[in-house]
Amino acid sequence: MSFSLIKLTKDEILSIPLDDNLGKEQRTEKNYARVTMGEMRGILADDSRKIALRKKVQSLFFEKIGGNYAKLDVLAQVKQNTFQKWMNGSTTIGRVNLAKFLVGLGIDIDSADELFSLQSHPLNCSGDRFDHIVAKALKDKDEIENFADSVMTYCPELMRYFENSG
Repeated sequence: MSFSLIKLTKDEILSIPLDDNLGKEQRTEKNYARVTMGEMRGILADDSRKIALRKKVQSLFFEKIGGNYAKLDVLAQVKQNTFQKWMNGSTTIGRVNLAKFLVGLGIDIDSADELFSLQSHPLNCSGDRFDHIVAKALKDKDEIENFADSVMTYCPELMRYFENSG
């Protein structure tokens, strides 16, 4: 997918809606006792996407920074224990933290979009303010501090993800 970002003013960026589900990572505790076959198919498809996302994130972790947790913390503000919870599946990889990981490691926008699609949905630059900020940071190869500044300016309600470093 090709992304073309037009230069927007602060007011234009602020007029883009913000996804209400951002920041709602969940512990993965499942109760399959009372689900229909149709519901089970949906659960299994969702699980397979989450597994694929974890595998791709883990691959990038080793490919880009050699599996170095200290570099992960500095470059992406993601702590070792957070990353390990993602990898073992005890915590889902939320959109904000996935963005921090991808921006911090300097992943190209098309690869990032593939990972966002696995996480929940592709980047929606014109329909979601946070996605617009993420796409711009990826395209401009921003460092995590610049990305955090943009989030603070345009999505201050998400700053807790940067203040706690993962």
